[in-house]
Amino acid sequence: MVAVGGDLEPGTLLAAYRAGIFPWSDGPITWWSPTPRGLPPRRPARLRSLARTIRRGVFRVTFDTAFPG
Repeated sequence: MVAVGGDLEPGTLLAAYRAGIFPWSDGPITWWSPTPRGLPPRRPARLRSLARTIRRGVFRVTFDTAFPG
């Protein structure tokens, strides 16, 4: 836990998320920075049904497309 209090206004949340801090609100708002931070898996799991769904074009799958935004 890194802090207690504050608000959940959009500007506050965006600044906190950019710093790797996340709110937990079960009573007073507490702010957390998880350690260790999540790391991507070495290799994405490949499920056959998911692969079929992607090939059918039901969903659009993208990676790393909005970092500047």
